[in-house]
Amino acid sequence: DLQGRLSVITALHEFGHVLGMNQHDTQRWAYGLFRETFPVLATRLEYNPKTGMYTKRHVSMGDI
Repeated sequence: DLQGRLSVITALHEFGHVLGMNQHDTQRWAYGLFRETFPVLATRLEYNPKTGMYTKRHVSMGDI
């Protein structure tokens, strides 16, 4: 059972599985749809290949 708040990408990912997609296709589809819908927010994410997850990238004051 999933509990608590889900990120938009996680919700899309799980929906992709409901649609019958495999893990790789689901990840690509979920992130692609998120990037298309929320382009500014997508630029703030980075992919971690070890976990297979997108997380907020750390921003330093020099990046602003």
